[in-house]
Amino acid sequence: MWLARIVESRDPDEFVSLIRPDGCELLVTERGAFKARGTFMDIGRLYAQRRYERLSRIVDVDMPRSGIIFLTEPGPSLYWDGAEIRDTRTWRFSAPETRIVRDCQVRRAGVVYHFPVMT
Repeated sequence: MWLARIVESRDPDEFVSLIRPDGCELLVTERGAFKARGTFMDIGRLYAQRRYERLSRIVDVDMPRSGIIFLTEPGPSLYWDGAEIRDTRTWRFSAPETRIVRDCQVRRAGVVYHFPVMT
């Protein structure tokens, strides 16, 4: 069964409470009005999200599943535990891990998680 939802928020704490994985901590590091939008899809054993966030921020996130992260549009790089992710690269991560993600300026990124078959 496929499920999809779109969320929008102008409050960083509210946005974090609406996205996955649970337990993210977000710190906005730029002045201005925060604005974020996320599109989330559950497709069987895959979970995908595409997010837009207007201000620079740092996120402390526990990754419950393995997956990949990538930028969906050209722009400033994203930093994943210090490693630079440009718009021409993808980054694979393993679970369970805790990561620090930092970005600058307007950011559009996607993440895909794989949920293993339960036996």
